[in-house]
Amino acid sequence: EGLGQGRLVVAPLDQNQAAGRGIFVDMFGRAASTSTLLARLSVATGAPVLPIFAAWQGDRLVPVVGRPIWPAAADVAPGSGREVSIRALTALYTAEIEAMVRRFPEQWNWAHRRWKTRPPAESDLQEKN
Repeated sequence: EGLGQGRLVVAPLDQNQAAGRGIFVDMFGRAASTSTLLARLSVATGAPVLPIFAAWQGDRLVPVVGRPIWPAAADVAPGSGREVSIRALTALYTAEIEAMVRRFPEQWNWAHRRWKTRPPAESDLQEKN
């Protein structure tokens, strides 16, 4: 059961991924190791990703729903390939999260080190220092 039967899949995307488990996309001007799960599912099924967030308005928690992001949004160049599309989609999703955090910065519940995993070039620099 799942997307093939018109069901929803829900996944938090602002969690750090261990080395080799994600790709690096920009988040607040820093490379953030990010899961490609949603992009891979979207490309494989043709299903859009619908950004949904919960935000406090007064004493009520209300949904904030973004526009659907269809896999075609990642067609950065004709024939660019699946992996390029997955990277572009992951970057688009991350930009949506960043926009929401900027809109409601006091509500971003951040209990982990989002930028813990570093790109190999940065890891090499840290080891030399």
